[in-house]
Amino acid sequence: MKKLILITLGSLLPSSLSALPIGNPANPNIFNRCYWSYYFDTCSFLYCWTEAFVFTFGFYGDWVFNRHIEINNGIGDPDIEKTHIFTNAGYLSAILCDRLEIFGTLGATSINIDANDRVFDLGESGRYVLTTRTAFSWSVGGHLLLIQCGCVALGLEGQYFRTHPHIMRVTAEDIFSSYPSDRSLDYREWQVGLALSRRILRFIPYAGIKYGHAYLKFTEPLISDERFELVSGKHWGYAIGTTFVVPKLSLTIEGRFADETALSCIAQLYF
Repeated sequence: MKKLILITLGSLLPSSLSALPIGNPANPNIFNRCYWSYYFDTCSFLYCWTEAFVFTFGFYGDWVFNRHIEINNGIGDPDIEKTHIFTNAGYLSAILCDRLEIFGTLGATSINIDANDRVFDLGESGRYVLTTRTAFSWSVGGHLLLIQCGCVALGLEGQYFRTHPHIMRVTAEDIFSSYPSDRSLDYREWQVGLALSRRILRFIPYAGIKYGHAYLKFTEPLISDERFELVSGKHWGYAIGTTFVVPKLSLTIEGRFADETALSCIAQLYF
């Protein structure tokens, strides 16, 4: 039974998932840095050639509380109760001509997967948990401001994320606990999204849709090379968020739903 638990948990991870914040589509032009627009919050697009290239830095936090995924192996209940992916990172970006933002993050990520006994059909009651150590993670991406009409902006985003955490433990409640310190996960994902925003004084609320794909595998199998198929229950998701703007500083809070339940926070200092 112990081997079966490890084999099954090891098999859960090759997957098709999706998770990353969309971000505000108006971000490349979140500050109209010409005098009238910058200080009086007008929505007109007043471009200044003297500031064609702008840097930002800040904090990036992305906390996925529940990923909607399912195992497709014909054994028991296909639902996995919760998949957690928590990331805290630094945020760096360059804004070109108030239309394109190229960004990157450097930080740390941990991954936890929770499931109940129905997923594995082992004839025992309890919970099954895979926990990783916090590990280095990075991402690159961009926001392209497609259309701006007055205070309304339409934008496109795309990004790629990767982390390589080590497994801290695999636990089957009241049955088995292990610490395979030489095993790790290779996690990567990409996403594209489309969002619409509307500026209201210092606030810029927005909403958007996204499609993403991720791949997660063991660098070495725990016990066996046997694999079960794990697929995303939903590939499409949507996000709702808002950005608060003051001179040289912005704070974006975003919630994501449908394919996942997640919250993200991005604070940027412009200089």
